[in-house]
Amino acid sequence: MPKKENQLNVFNKNGRIYIEWDVNKRSNPDDEWFDDMDQEVQDLWFSHEDAIFDIFELGFVIQMLVTNIEDKTPEEYKKYFYNQETLKTEDPKSPMSDRYLGRLKIFERNGWETKKELLRKAKHMRDFYTLWKDFKFGDWKFEFIPKQVGDYDLFPFKILFEWKYADFFVFDEFALYDYKEYENLYYICAHIYPAGLEPVIKFCYLVPDDIEGYERSVRAYESRKGKLKKKKPKVELKNKEDEWIEKQRKQSDLF
Repeated sequence: MPKKENQLNVFNKNGRIYIEWDVNKRSNPDDEWFDDMDQEVQDLWFSHEDAIFDIFELGFVIQMLVTNIEDKTPEEYKKYFYNQETLKTEDPKSPMSDRYLGRLKIFERNGWETKKELLRKAKHMRDFYTLWKDFKFGDWKFEFIPKQVGDYDLFPFKILFEWKYADFFVFDEFALYDYKEYENLYYICAHIYPAGLEPVIKFCYLVPDDIEGYERSVRAYESRKGKLKKKKPKVELKNKEDEWIEKQRKQSDLF
Protein backbone atom coordinates (compact mmCIF):
# COMPACT_ATOMS: atom_id res chain seq x y z
CA MET A 1 0.00 0.00 0.00
CA PRO A 2 1.58 3.33 -1.03
CA LYS A 3 2.29 5.81 1.72
CA LYS A 4 0.29 8.99 1.93
CA GLU A 5 1.89 12.20 0.76
CA ASN A 6 3.24 14.63 3.35
CA GLN A 7 0.83 17.44 4.06
CA LEU A 8 2.00 20.85 5.28
CA ASN A 9 -0.61 23.48 6.10
CA VAL A 10 0.36 26.97 7.23
CA PHE A 11 -2.31 29.44 8.33
CA ASN A 12 -2.00 33.08 9.34
CA LYS A 13 -4.93 34.59 11.23
CA ASN A 14 -5.13 37.62 13.50
CA GLY A 15 -1.41 37.81 14.13
CA ARG A 16 -1.04 34.09 14.79
CA ILE A 17 0.58 31.46 12.61
CA TYR A 18 -0.63 27.87 12.79
CA ILE A 19 1.23 24.91 11.30
CA GLU A 20 -0.27 21.46 10.86
CA TRP A 21 2.29 19.11 9.37
CA ASP A 22 1.54 15.45 8.67
CA VAL A 23 4.77 13.65 7.81
CA ASN A 24 3.98 10.26 6.30
CA LYS A 25 7.18 9.50 4.46
CA ARG A 26 10.64 10.82 3.76
CA SER A 27 11.01 14.07 1.84
CA ASN A 28 13.51 12.49 -0.58
CA PRO A 29 11.56 9.56 -2.11
CA ASP A 30 13.53 9.88 -5.34
CA ASP A 31 16.63 8.55 -3.57
CA GLU A 32 15.74 5.01 -4.57
CA TRP A 33 19.29 3.66 -4.57
CA PHE A 34 19.28 2.83 -0.88
CA ASP A 35 15.86 1.17 -1.07
CA ASP A 36 17.58 -1.63 -2.98
CA MET A 37 20.15 -2.19 -0.24
CA ASP A 38 20.16 -5.54 1.53
CA GLN A 39 17.55 -5.29 4.26
CA GLU A 40 19.94 -7.06 6.62
CA VAL A 41 22.37 -4.15 6.51
CA GLN A 42 20.04 -1.29 5.64
CA ASP A 43 19.83 1.20 8.50
CA LEU A 44 17.99 4.34 7.46
CA TRP A 45 17.69 7.29 9.77
CA PHE A 46 16.98 11.01 9.75
CA SER A 47 19.83 12.96 8.18
CA HIS A 48 19.46 15.58 10.94
CA GLU A 49 17.47 13.87 13.66
CA ASP A 50 17.38 16.81 16.07
CA ALA A 51 16.19 19.23 13.40
CA ILE A 52 12.61 17.92 13.56
CA PHE A 53 12.35 19.44 17.02
CA ASP A 54 14.95 22.19 16.78
CA ILE A 55 13.39 24.11 13.91
CA PHE A 56 10.47 24.80 16.24
CA GLU A 57 12.01 24.72 19.72
CA LEU A 58 15.03 26.82 18.70
CA GLY A 59 13.01 29.09 16.43
CA PHE A 60 14.52 28.34 13.01
CA VAL A 61 11.08 27.98 11.50
CA ILE A 62 10.43 31.71 11.64
CA GLN A 63 12.90 32.11 8.75
CA MET A 64 10.27 30.35 6.64
CA LEU A 65 7.32 32.35 7.97
CA VAL A 66 8.07 36.05 8.47
CA THR A 67 10.26 39.02 7.69
CA ASN A 68 11.02 41.71 10.24
CA ILE A 69 9.97 45.34 9.92
CA GLU A 70 13.29 47.04 10.54
CA ASP A 71 11.88 50.39 11.71
CA LYS A 72 9.69 48.66 14.29
CA THR A 73 12.19 46.02 15.43
CA PRO A 74 13.81 46.78 18.81
CA GLU A 75 17.43 47.79 18.35
CA GLU A 76 18.77 44.85 20.35
CA TYR A 77 16.93 42.37 18.08
CA LYS A 78 17.88 43.80 14.68
CA LYS A 79 21.14 41.86 14.53
CA TYR A 80 19.25 38.58 14.28
CA PHE A 81 17.75 39.46 10.90
CA TYR A 82 19.35 40.16 7.54
CA ASN A 83 19.44 43.68 6.14
CA GLN A 84 20.85 44.85 2.82
CA GLU A 85 24.36 45.12 4.24
CA THR A 86 24.54 41.91 6.25
CA LEU A 87 23.24 39.82 3.35
CA LYS A 88 26.72 40.36 1.89
CA THR A 89 28.95 40.87 4.93
CA GLU A 90 28.01 38.04 7.29
CA ASP A 91 29.77 35.58 5.01
CA PRO A 92 31.52 37.33 2.11
CA LYS A 93 32.50 33.98 0.54
CA SER A 94 28.89 32.86 0.47
CA PRO A 95 26.61 35.95 0.41
CA MET A 96 22.87 35.49 0.84
CA SER A 97 20.38 36.28 -1.89
CA ASP A 98 17.87 39.11 -1.56
CA ARG A 99 15.23 36.49 -0.81
CA TYR A 100 16.62 36.44 2.76
CA LEU A 101 16.18 40.17 3.33
CA GLY A 102 14.48 40.65 6.69
CA ARG A 103 14.66 36.95 7.53
CA LEU A 104 16.25 35.20 10.48
CA LYS A 105 19.98 34.55 10.31
CA ILE A 106 20.85 30.88 10.82
CA PHE A 107 24.59 30.40 11.16
CA GLU A 108 26.19 27.03 10.46
CA ARG A 109 29.59 25.42 10.93
CA ASN A 110 31.88 25.61 7.93
CA GLY A 111 35.50 25.09 7.03
CA TRP A 112 36.38 28.48 5.61
CA GLU A 113 35.67 30.97 8.40
CA THR A 114 38.09 31.55 11.26
CA LYS A 115 37.43 29.96 14.64
CA LYS A 116 37.11 33.46 16.08
CA GLU A 117 34.32 34.30 13.64
CA LEU A 118 32.58 30.97 14.23
CA LEU A 119 32.80 31.60 17.97
CA ARG A 120 31.06 34.95 17.48
CA LYS A 121 28.34 33.30 15.43
CA ALA A 122 27.87 30.45 17.91
CA LYS A 123 27.34 32.99 20.70
CA HIS A 124 24.98 34.92 18.43
CA MET A 125 22.86 31.79 17.89
CA ARG A 126 22.94 30.91 21.59
CA ASP A 127 21.61 34.36 22.44
CA PHE A 128 18.85 34.03 19.86
CA TYR A 129 17.80 30.62 21.23
CA THR A 130 17.54 32.15 24.70
CA LEU A 131 15.36 34.99 23.45
CA TRP A 132 13.15 32.59 21.51
CA LYS A 133 12.68 30.32 24.53
CA ASP A 134 11.88 33.36 26.67
CA PHE A 135 9.12 34.29 24.15
CA LYS A 136 10.73 37.64 23.28
CA PHE A 137 9.53 37.24 19.68
CA GLY A 138 6.04 36.19 20.72
CA ASP A 139 4.37 33.28 22.51
CA TRP A 140 4.60 29.89 20.83
CA LYS A 141 3.82 26.24 21.47
CA PHE A 142 4.89 23.06 19.75
CA GLU A 143 3.58 19.51 19.86
CA PHE A 144 5.01 16.34 18.33
CA ILE A 145 2.45 13.55 17.89
CA PRO A 146 3.94 10.12 17.06
CA LYS A 147 1.79 7.81 14.95
CA GLN A 148 4.28 5.06 14.16
CA VAL A 149 2.97 1.50 14.40
CA GLY A 150 6.15 -0.58 14.50
CA ASP A 151 8.98 -0.11 16.99
CA TYR A 152 11.40 0.82 14.21
CA ASP A 153 9.06 2.90 12.05
CA LEU A 154 10.18 6.45 11.32
CA PHE A 155 6.78 7.55 10.04
CA PRO A 156 4.10 8.76 10.29
CA PHE A 157 4.03 11.58 12.80
CA LYS A 158 2.26 14.90 13.12
CA ILE A 159 3.52 18.31 14.24
CA LEU A 160 1.40 21.16 15.54
CA PHE A 161 2.88 24.62 15.98
CA GLU A 162 1.31 27.92 16.96
CA TRP A 163 3.02 31.31 17.22
CA LYS A 164 1.60 34.70 18.12
CA TYR A 165 4.29 36.76 16.43
CA ALA A 166 5.48 40.15 17.69
CA ASP A 167 4.27 43.32 15.96
CA PHE A 168 7.63 43.93 14.32
CA PHE A 169 7.08 40.95 12.02
CA VAL A 170 4.95 40.56 8.92
CA PHE A 171 3.73 37.21 7.66
CA ASP A 172 5.68 36.44 4.51
CA GLU A 173 6.20 32.79 3.64
CA PHE A 174 9.57 31.97 2.13
CA ALA A 175 9.36 31.08 -1.56
CA LEU A 176 10.39 27.44 -2.00
CA TYR A 177 11.90 25.99 -5.14
CA ASP A 178 12.21 22.28 -5.89
CA TYR A 179 15.79 22.68 -7.06
CA LYS A 180 16.83 24.36 -3.79
CA GLU A 181 15.94 21.69 -1.26
CA TYR A 182 18.78 22.83 1.00
CA GLU A 183 16.82 26.04 1.70
CA ASN A 184 13.65 24.18 2.69
CA LEU A 185 13.72 23.48 6.44
CA TYR A 186 10.71 21.17 6.18
CA TYR A 187 12.46 19.12 3.51
CA ILE A 188 15.63 18.92 5.62
CA CYS A 189 13.73 17.69 8.67
CA ALA A 190 12.12 14.75 6.87
CA HIS A 191 15.23 13.84 4.85
CA ILE A 192 16.32 10.21 5.31
CA TYR A 193 19.72 8.69 4.54
CA PRO A 194 21.62 5.50 5.34
CA ALA A 195 23.12 5.77 8.82
CA GLY A 196 26.89 6.10 8.75
CA LEU A 197 26.95 7.93 5.43
CA GLU A 198 27.25 11.70 5.18
CA PRO A 199 23.96 13.11 3.87
CA VAL A 200 23.97 15.24 0.76
CA ILE A 201 21.75 17.82 2.47
CA LYS A 202 23.68 19.73 5.14
CA PHE A 203 22.19 21.58 8.09
CA CYS A 204 25.09 22.08 10.53
CA TYR A 205 23.57 24.85 12.62
CA LEU A 206 25.63 26.21 15.47
CA VAL A 207 24.58 25.27 19.00
CA PRO A 208 25.78 26.38 22.47
CA ASP A 209 27.92 23.23 22.82
CA ASP A 210 30.09 24.53 19.96
CA ILE A 211 31.17 27.54 21.97
CA GLU A 212 33.61 25.76 24.29
CA GLY A 213 35.47 24.12 21.43
CA TYR A 214 35.82 27.38 19.50
CA GLU A 215 36.97 29.18 22.66
CA ARG A 216 39.75 26.61 23.09
CA SER A 217 40.79 27.03 19.46
CA VAL A 218 40.85 30.83 19.74
CA ARG A 219 42.87 30.70 22.99
CA ALA A 220 45.37 28.33 21.39
CA TYR A 221 45.71 30.60 18.36
CA GLU A 222 46.18 33.72 20.50
CA SER A 223 48.79 31.89 22.59
CA ARG A 224 50.78 30.86 19.52
CA LYS A 225 50.56 34.38 18.13
CA GLY A 226 51.75 35.81 21.46
CA LYS A 227 54.76 33.50 21.52
CA LEU A 228 55.73 34.55 18.01
CA LYS A 229 55.53 38.21 19.00
CA LYS A 230 57.83 37.59 21.96
CA LYS A 231 60.38 35.90 19.74
CA LYS A 232 60.39 38.65 17.13
CA PRO A 233 62.20 41.37 19.20
CA LYS A 234 65.02 38.91 19.94
CA VAL A 235 65.52 38.41 16.22
CA GLU A 236 65.53 42.17 15.66
CA LEU A 237 68.01 42.65 18.54
CA LYS A 238 70.29 40.01 17.10
CA ASN A 239 70.17 41.73 13.72
CA LYS A 240 71.14 45.06 15.31
CA GLU A 241 74.06 43.40 17.10
CA ASP A 242 75.22 41.89 13.83
CA GLU A 243 75.03 45.30 12.18
CA TRP A 244 77.14 46.85 14.98
CA ILE A 245 79.78 44.10 14.74
CA GLU A 246 79.89 44.48 10.97
CA LYS A 247 80.27 48.25 11.34
CA GLN A 248 83.13 47.82 13.81
CA ARG A 249 84.85 45.35 11.48
CA LYS A 250 84.64 47.78 8.57
CA GLN A 251 86.09 50.58 10.69
CA SER A 252 89.01 48.42 11.78
CA ASP A 253 89.70 47.54 8.15
CA LEU A 254 90.33 51.20 7.45
CA PHE A 255 93.36 51.09 9.73
